[in-house]
Amino acid sequence: MEIRLPSDFTIYSIEEVLEQLKEGLSLEEPVVLDASGVRDMDGCAVQLLLSAIKSFAQEGKELRLGSWSEEFELIAPLGGLSPSDLAGGEMDENGHDRR
Repeated sequence: MEIRLPSDFTIYSIEEVLEQLKEGLSLEEPVVLDASGVRDMDGCAVQLLLSAIKSFAQEGKELRLGSWSEEFELIAPLGGLSPSDLAGGEMDENGHDRR
């Protein structure tokens, strides 16, 4: 399952992503986040992703980041999240998941 994160990934848009993450947690297949379109992100969005990482790990499920924008890469660490926290496999020359 792929979840495309919204370009304005803030408190105002996290509910839809939360519902998709809950759905993904119930599936047997890996969940891949596409953050390539993220242009803005706030602390609530980062907290949601950090919580999702823990929930997926506790359930033994795979959650990974397929691709991400430069803005995601710059903003996420401010909240304690690194794209490498969601690395799920072989990375290409840009640091994006090849899967």
